[in-house]
Amino acid sequence: MPEITLFVSSDQGQSRSADGSSFTFPLSPALQIPYDKDNEVILSVTEANLWYTSPNVSVAKANTKLRFAMVTKGLLYNNTAILEEHTITFAEGLYSLSDIRAEINSYCAGKAIADTLLDVVGHTPTQAVEFLWDVQASGCGCIIYLSDADSIGKLLGFRTDLIYDAHAYDTPVEVATFRAPEAAHFDAVSLFLMHVSCVSGSNYSADGTISQVACAITPDMAPGSLLRHRPLYPIRCDASGLAGARTSSLRFSITDGNGAACVLKEAWNARVVILY
Repeated sequence: MPEITLFVSSDQGQSRSADGSSFTFPLSPALQIPYDKDNEVILSVTEANLWYTSPNVSVAKANTKLRFAMVTKGLLYNNTAILEEHTITFAEGLYSLSDIRAEINSYCAGKAIADTLLDVVGHTPTQAVEFLWDVQASGCGCIIYLSDADSIGKLLGFRTDLIYDAHAYDTPVEVATFRAPEAAHFDAVSLFLMHVSCVSGSNYSADGTISQVACAITPDMAPGSLLRHRPLYPIRCDASGLAGARTSSLRFSITDGNGAACVLKEAWNARVVILY
């Protein structure tokens, strides 16, 4: 079968989306594949390169805040508590647990709070995150507001507030420990799907909600790395809409495994082969 190879790159495309996830690639000269009822038109992505930098903390994900309160006096259970509230705002980015821990320590140091007051560590056996509140150093109880709509708690496996009413105990613990009921979700994207406008049908999801997928890229490197997709057996996609037509451009886009657009600030590219 005759074939056409296209090298496409987002930094050479047109109408690039603000998040970098989609662009239109002009074809010059226009693509003209003759109609032949006996032959299919097959499109495959034989290689793709994209940086694994899609943020896991962003306004769009509603997880940029960490609000907590020191219970300086009184009791929480009888509403006599006096609270000193603090809010940490995280800049959009791709965070590891150590990055979040560093941001918390930096905030506390800037507010003249003991840098051991609030900490976050990993619990390796369960792949869960633990918040640690230093009761002994602060002499305070705490409320960590992880149920807030914009809380970073969701990323860390928490969905409810964490409370320790230190003044309600004759002998409070030295460090209050709160373990997340769910595993943390630091991978911003567990699967990248590349869509091409000429691919026909909903060829990836059983329910028909994700369509025009030409390749699926599983992140197999650490966040911040360049993902190099070289499939041994590329997906053979129906591109019969190209037959008998004059095609002057193709639209390319990247979504996550749920079909939501990704944030791709760095250029990404692919080699596309069309057989007819």
